[in-house]
Amino acid sequence: LVPVGQKLAVDMYKGEPLLFHHVKAMRSSHHLASAVRSNGRAVSIRVSAESAVHHWVQPSDTVDVIGVFRDPKSKEMVSVTLLQNVIVLATGRISGQTDARSLTETERAYTTVTVHVLPEAVEMLVLAQELGTLFLSLRNREENEILDLEEGKTTMATLLTGERAKRISSQQN
Repeated sequence: LVPVGQKLAVDMYKGEPLLFHHVKAMRSSHHLASAVRSNGRAVSIRVSAESAVHHWVQPSDTVDVIGVFRDPKSKEMVSVTLLQNVIVLATGRISGQTDARSLTETERAYTTVTVHVLPEAVEMLVLAQELGTLFLSLRNREENEILDLEEGKTTMATLLTGERAKRISSQQN
């Protein structure tokens, strides 16, 4: 998706990278496929209000996708960040081209979120959805960094020792 001839949705400064959410949604087409880049795919995942930041996730937002599963070897529950910095194309049937202000609260509620990912990530998300529960973590619009998550996953032992929580708490301050 090349934003040629599109208007900016926000003020920008010289040298700032142009991101998807900086460009106003195209009005010429009401098809979601027009928002899918040539190397990408749109895939919808089931969400609840809680797993979608109580419906604060909206089209053009970026999210991280976290999965909660039962480890087949240890049988314990684990949580792992599957994907980072994923663009949200639609929430339910609301896309970037929809005037959400004209909809009722009921019409704005959703049970699926459609995201833009690479074809390999579609397979990951579909399988992950069948094996466990997916959660979306809403990102700041200015942050597009992919973090190197050292631990790889959170387990019951990770929670009970408290060491990781202490390290994370010290990094936030």
